[in-house]
Amino acid sequence: MEEIVPATAVPQQVPDELYVTVMNEKLYVTNAGEAVVTIFSLSGKALLSETLSGKLYVDLSNIPDGVYIVSVYNSVVQDAAKIIIPY
Repeated sequence: MEEIVPATAVPQQVPDELYVTVMNEKLYVTNAGEAVVTIFSLSGKALLSETLSGKLYVDLSNIPDGVYIVSVYNSVVQDAAKIIIPY
């Protein structure tokens, strides 16, 4: 006879790909789960760092228009990408 496992005991799979989209002064991160998002200037200075936990986006309204590097990592994946905040 198979053992019945409560739903809360089933481990959740974390996808191995992250997707980042900038739209309407927000940086949306898809498939991140609980992840840390850090935005760096091109000179390497960290301008913003937030933990996404139950949230789908990071507010970019206090970041000036320009080109930045965004780093996103969670327990499975770490990724970085260049983003452009529209002029």
